Order: sequence, then structure tokens, then C-alpha cells
Amino acid sequence: METTRRIAIVQGLGLTPNLSKETIHCLAEIARIPGELGAAAIVALGYAAGLPTNGTKRELAADELTLLLGGSQDARVLEALGNVGSSRTLETILSQGSSESEEVRANVAIALRKIPGAQALAGIEQLSSDPSESVRQHVVMVLAVRTESSARETLEKMATSDP
Repeated sequence: METTRRIAIVQGLGLTPNLSKETIHCLAEIARIPGELGAAAIVALGYAAGLPTNGTKRELAADELTLLLGGSQDARVLEALGNVGSSRTLETILSQGSSESEEVRANVAIALRKIPGAQALAGIEQLSSDPSESVRQHVVMVLAVRTESSARETLEKMATSDP
């Protein structure tokens, strides 16, 4: 089967409502394959975690995604974790905020976007002073959808002080 077709099938699995544990584990195994197919499986796990119909499997998908951190796909994994919104992943996500990779730091903000609470917001706000313009742009996008008053205050501060 050609690679393009495999990628389409893998991506489609992430859009399946009420995924089974076996399908999530299968996607996690595929996600470990280097290249486009593995990347598609990471995205599919993120989609699956974000579907309301997969609510009971959300934590399982988050656990599988968290196990994928520590490789060349960290930015993509963090982006996928952004669909989960699980407080259980908070410490793991925050630990990536000091990465040397600008792309990883930007995706830390994305990963924190749906996680409620002061600690997640503090992690986003810490990234608001990142030296990278790209990271700060991601922070602005995330803060714009947060409802806490301190998120608005941070946005206002960034608007008046960011070069």
C-alpha cells in the first residue's frame, strides 16, 4: 500500500468517535515510526483526544502522547497534546518550556491552551517574554482564547512592551 494511502487511513482513525483502547495503542505504535506516517499518527492521536465523544479515552491518548516526548517529533506531540486539555500532562508540558527549540517552546503554549488553572496560565505567561517572536506570537494566540483576567492583562502588557 502506498504511503499516501497509509497516511490517510491513519489520519482517519483519529476522527473516529468512541475509539477503542486498542486503536489508541495502535496509533501510538505507528507514531513511533519515523517519518510522515509516524507524524500522521501523532496528529491522529491529538484529534482523537480532542473529540468530545472520546472523553473517556482522552487520558489514555494523553498518556500515549506524553510517552512520545523526547524525540524529533516533540513539537508535533505538544501540538497534539493541545487538544487534550488534561491537567495530568501539565508538568510534562511545562518541562518542555526551556527547550532549545523555538518550535517546541511555541508548541508548549499550544499544549497549555485547554488546560485550566493558574499553573497552566503561569506557564503561558512565562513564555510571553521568550526571546523568540514566533513563541510570543503563539502565546498571543493562546492568551486570546483564555478567559482569566490575568490572561487579558498579560496580553495588554505584551501589546505595550513587545517590540
